[in-house]
Amino acid sequence: TFFVRANDDQIETWDWPLGSTLTAKVYVTGVETGVPDYIDTTTVDGPAAWDPRNYATFDLAEHFDLQPAHLVTVSDGITTKSTVISPLAFTSLDLESDLVHGVALPGFRVDLWACDNAGCWNRHQMPSGAGEWTADFAHPGVEDDEQNTVDLRGDVWVDSVQNDDDGDGTMFGKYIS
Repeated sequence: TFFVRANDDQIETWDWPLGSTLTAKVYVTGVETGVPDYIDTTTVDGPAAWDPRNYATFDLAEHFDLQPAHLVTVSDGITTKSTVISPLAFTSLDLESDLVHGVALPGFRVDLWACDNAGCWNRHQMPSGAGEWTADFAHPGVEDDEQNTVDLRGDVWVDSVQNDDDGDGTMFGKYIS
């Protein structure tokens, strides 16, 4: 799988074979055409420091500005996966009420988690028809993994993902400051 962090201009890959060379291509039109607008390669050289799965990343920050509606493909020469970058973003953080407000593509669930020194706490939201959503970390949610609460404060990381139909997707995260 892979995920695009448009707010950080990164592509993160997970579980590709160790030692494989990955090629990422970006098409700003949202459609695969003959010549990509950006292309890069990297090698899967081992697990992430925080996760035992194979991990590799593309850092485009100084080379290309990833935006919603861009098509991104990743291939190891055998398997090719693709996703269109969602407009996933946080629009505001209400620290007094422990709410995260955001936007995303309507019709696809947004999974969120807030992490502090004690662990990570989940929330799941379905964007409205206009693509808006709000995650409430002050109160337990309805799903089994949403029963813990967290005080959104300066040492908390809030992250989110909106997956496409085959498990790739767009991520957006930030430390609360």
